[in-house]
Amino acid sequence: MANWDSFASEYDRVFLESRIYRKTIDTIVDLVVDGKSRVLDLGCGTGNVTAGLLEDRPKASVLAVDPSEGMREVAAGRFAGVENVSVAAGDALSVPARENEFDYVLSNIALHHVPPENRHDCAKEIARVLKPGGEFIYADFFCDVEGGPGDASWCKNIIESHTAYAMDCIDCGANEMMILMFKSLPATLQADGEHLTTEQTWITQLQRAGFQDFKVISIPPEAACNRILHAFKK
Repeated sequence: MANWDSFASEYDRVFLESRIYRKTIDTIVDLVVDGKSRVLDLGCGTGNVTAGLLEDRPKASVLAVDPSEGMREVAAGRFAGVENVSVAAGDALSVPARENEFDYVLSNIALHHVPPENRHDCAKEIARVLKPGGEFIYADFFCDVEGGPGDASWCKNIIESHTAYAMDCIDCGANEMMILMFKSLPATLQADGEHLTTEQTWITQLQRAGFQDFKVISIPPEAACNRILHAFKK
């Protein structure tokens, strides 16, 4: 399991090499159609989703939340003096915000850290802070097989998807990101802070929490299982 506090200063240099990562952020931003909206960036990391959003939607108001102090420090420095962005401590089970506060909740490669037993509480917390009709735009590493550690089909799918992501990194010269994908494999296969599952698993929990009108968008290559789940709160 990664130490995100210590990795924060290296995060952008490594992740922004990946064209899958960059394309995912561009797609998330394109789905935000209201330029004056109130937005939660959940698991904001160093603030790349927020930065991408403000490039196209400079009047959006953003609360960027992350549990990692190191990540928050980088994000806070990045947006110092930007009046419509605030950075705060919080996580997917405890967002420091009022009910029905946001038009959009955005999240990129963060919620796979939520343990399976906490997914429903996570879905309820996202529903709590979204306005009725608000949109949840969630990108992550997914998989095509239900299962977990010790399940052969699930393990094979995880290895195949990580390999596909790593091969794409090689093709675009993102060598450090390629290495990171393979370094993360042991933790993922052991569910050590990394809890990959299918988009249907999340759809089921989100439906129970009051979401509807689901759409799944795949970021090429399909085999990498990097996808965006888009849903609306009833």
